[in-house]
Amino acid sequence: MLLALLVASFAFQVQADYSAGRGMSQRFQTRLAAEAGIHAAMHMLRTEYNNPAAWYRDPAAFDQALVWKPNATEEELGKGSTVRDDSTQTDAGESRAIRFSIVADDPDDTEDDLQKGKIRFGITDEASKLNINVATAEQLLRLIQPVTVALGYDDARAQELVDALIDWRDADDDPLNEEKPAESEYYRTLRPPYRCKNAPFESVEELLMVRGFDGRVLYGEDYDRNGLMSPLSEDDGNDVFPPDNADGVLERGIYPYITVYSQEYNVGSDNKPRVNLFADKGYVKSKLSEIFERPEVVDFIVNSTVQTGPRAIKSLADYLQPQIINDRETRSPLTPAEAAILFDKCTIDGEAERQGLVNVNTAPAPVLRALGLPADAIANIISARKALPAAQRTTTAWLMSSAGLTAEQYGRLSGMLTARSRQFTIESIGFTDDRGIFTRVQAVVMMRGPVPQLVYYRDITRLGMGFPVRGKEGERRFALKPPE
Repeated sequence: MLLALLVASFAFQVQADYSAGRGMSQRFQTRLAAEAGIHAAMHMLRTEYNNPAAWYRDPAAFDQALVWKPNATEEELGKGSTVRDDSTQTDAGESRAIRFSIVADDPDDTEDDLQKGKIRFGITDEASKLNINVATAEQLLRLIQPVTVALGYDDARAQELVDALIDWRDADDDPLNEEKPAESEYYRTLRPPYRCKNAPFESVEELLMVRGFDGRVLYGEDYDRNGLMSPLSEDDGNDVFPPDNADGVLERGIYPYITVYSQEYNVGSDNKPRVNLFADKGYVKSKLSEIFERPEVVDFIVNSTVQTGPRAIKSLADYLQPQIINDRETRSPLTPAEAAILFDKCTIDGEAERQGLVNVNTAPAPVLRALGLPADAIANIISARKALPAAQRTTTAWLMSSAGLTAEQYGRLSGMLTARSRQFTIESIGFTDDRGIFTRVQAVVMMRGPVPQLVYYRDITRLGMGFPVRGKEGERRFALKPPE
């Protein structure tokens, strides 16, 4: 009897160890699959980082891309596929395929999209967000105030948060808000105490160290950071974490709309420095003659360029308007094609590197609103960029030719806008077909010319899978109501 118990105990221990080892092995496989997804996305960005059509939404490349299955061919590996065939099945009917999906928050998601299991399989550019290291107080307030109102905070809370954020990043110890100061004197009273940084943010999560900012402001009700409402946890009141108001609307906080990474070199699409139109006139004329075929275009730009006074050029859009030349009003000779070249090859900003420019090709409505654009202009921009092919959106000139912005509106925004990105967030989920094991990782990549450089990496598996990536389009979805 005793021997039988010993044998049974030993058999149980062996089985437990085997199961644990198998689970660890499969978890490691999913991690490698997730990292394979990161590298696949980086490989695409080497040649396509200036082409949002290639990386913003591409299920063929990013939806359940195959990493391994028995007897897989080279043609199958790395390709997105929702097909399940007999080659991935074991004798017990389990699928042995290992895959990755590159997923992203979609600002245009609706409840109907959720019902259909819609997911954006693609990459997110950091220039689509507001850079909290350079954003003005007015821009930050426009972004934060709708969030604090939706969360039920009092009217003064948004301004207090803006003041605290700026105090954290500025170089001095003088609080902007005397009633609720957010400098080192305040932070030293906390347990544990720490100093105010008085330097730029290094990550958006660093906001959680700033007075007044908490998980609700940063993440809203979207604690799994997928931009989709998970009804069992994000629309149930306070029954299950995180807390929410059960109003059927997902409050997303400010996290999807902010960054610390957006910056770009002041170069054209050919990676050559732009011509500074405020430089020596002889030099400018020589360079413009290489760019534009028509001499009248070169002469108009050179003779219109005034840096001071009432006729001063304030943005490139001014060159599309009539200018006073030799005491006579002269119409702009630039065609739409030449305007695109002007915006790509020329600048009136002598800085070699510019931080915080917002990509109008991908920025969601809350970010465009933060820049000060009115609602009708935002609607026009979003509608126009959906209709325009990528080749016509390589510069910001399309804002006037296709989205209806006036030269005055563009002039107010010209120092804030771009039509491209150099930094990208890649979120990759590695998983197996047959089990619930998965790994979810997030990386930020900065493009140094055609070379991608990893600047941020984090394993966020603890947030959950977030996206229902298994199965076919139209079949995958979250559970929409609790089991009865």
